[in-house]
Amino acid sequence: RELHSASHHVCATRKEQRPFAMSSSPEFPETLTAVDLVVVTSAFGSDGDVGPMLALARETRRVAPSTTRVVFVSNPKFEPPEAHPFGDHEKDEPRLEFIGVGTEREYEELLNNSEKRRNKLTLPHFWMGHLQEHFRVLKTVTGYDVPSVSRKEKVVAVTHPLDLAARCFEEYLLLSDDGTSNKQITCVTAVLSPAMLRCEDVRSPVFGGCLGGCITKSPKLAWSVRDLMVDVAFAKKLNAFRRQLLKTTQTTYVPVTGVYKDWFLCHGGVLAMWPAWFGGAHPDWPKTVAQLGFPGEGGGKKTVSTEASSPSTTQVTRFLDSAVRDETRVWVFMVSSGNPPHSASFFKAAVCAAAKAGVHAVLLTKHERAVPSLEEIERLRKKNAPKRKQLNLSFLPRTKTIHVPHCDLRLVLSHPGVAGVVHSGGVGTTAVALTTGTPQIIVPNAWDQHDNAARAKRLGVATEISVKSFSAGRAGKIARSMHALDVKRGQVGSDKLEKGRTLDGDPTSWGGTRRAAKHVLGFGR
Repeated sequence: RELHSASHHVCATRKEQRPFAMSSSPEFPETLTAVDLVVVTSAFGSDGDVGPMLALARETRRVAPSTTRVVFVSNPKFEPPEAHPFGDHEKDEPRLEFIGVGTEREYEELLNNSEKRRNKLTLPHFWMGHLQEHFRVLKTVTGYDVPSVSRKEKVVAVTHPLDLAARCFEEYLLLSDDGTSNKQITCVTAVLSPAMLRCEDVRSPVFGGCLGGCITKSPKLAWSVRDLMVDVAFAKKLNAFRRQLLKTTQTTYVPVTGVYKDWFLCHGGVLAMWPAWFGGAHPDWPKTVAQLGFPGEGGGKKTVSTEASSPSTTQVTRFLDSAVRDETRVWVFMVSSGNPPHSASFFKAAVCAAAKAGVHAVLLTKHERAVPSLEEIERLRKKNAPKRKQLNLSFLPRTKTIHVPHCDLRLVLSHPGVAGVVHSGGVGTTAVALTTGTPQIIVPNAWDQHDNAARAKRLGVATEISVKSFSAGRAGKIARSMHALDVKRGQVGSDKLEKGRTLDGDPTSWGGTRRAAKHVLGFGR
């Protein structure tokens, strides 16, 4: 009852979690009598996970009629500036509504404490710690806690794969009543990268990518080990929650095994947010999968990015323009938005490799503490500056660096001064680099990054270097990899790889957000 008694209690940045209450019965707003569909989009994780889901919520709100409510659920850190508290719905002026789960403070503490996250179980345990609170939110938004009210509107819940509360909620619906309520509620999983759909085409599965290719003689054994790793990370806390949940359904409790293998995807539908050339349909996929393309729009669409006019993007563009005038190449170095534990060593190696290669460097991260100080950068530059004869240059450019917290990545990578990008292998960065024809060196660390790197390599446009090998002590090897990609690009007589133009011109490459919004609204018809 407390959850919905006042909307600001739901979406404000809360200091602590409320106790779990299975019998909470929120008071629904009277405005719902004119509503025929409620769309709930939820996401947990870092910017790379939440950003595409927020874009989907915004696009759904843009194209949906006024009789549709659109609610976005995530950590309060990601509250959209245009959003209104849940329950603040106006038929004449429909707005995106927001509900926060967890607190911004605990999220920031986790993100900034990279040493703590060296334990691979830290992040799964953090997400699983919000199962109860998020389940309660889903019951509230769907109105499932108001059995005495005849509800006519349908509900579509579109969730990120890490949002296991939605899958628990779907299971709860199927087991707890006579089927009349769950006919009105559809749960859908939006999958952002191929590694999340378990099949033989996935060479480095999510949460098992750190194994690399060490188990090659027995594929069956490799999959068993990978499935076990996911269960170790998620199953204990998940089953503890399910045991408590299913006590109210008169159903015999059966613990989940094979969370990744055959449980975590919602049965209502699966939205695959990538094109077929990046990961084609596979017989092992659920029959409910709809393949829609990468989120956002490609270069062929004249879309306006809020980052395009940001001071950081302007600063980088000027840096690139200056490099072009000086006839010096620039490489972009960036790690995943989750600030992985190796961030500091990554950027130190980036400065050393750039100096060895005789190129300028853009250091892209929101976490300033991961970037070497100006004094340290100068020391590393002098230590690693090669002789002119080593690069066969009559003039050796002095390596310059610039650090920016964020920028319009497509605009930056499309610039003729950018020779390549070194990144962690997130699917969003990989997609932009592929379709702009930018040579890539991928340094995968966890989750889907190893699989994304493998796919980019199969397309012939990327090189992979392990986290351990990407170090200041091996800057020379990294510089040689950068030079090899530079030569490959030069062979096609262009600033960018020709394959990028082909991929970007494919109409199925982008537009995933737009197509997904239409699919979501279709579930509610």
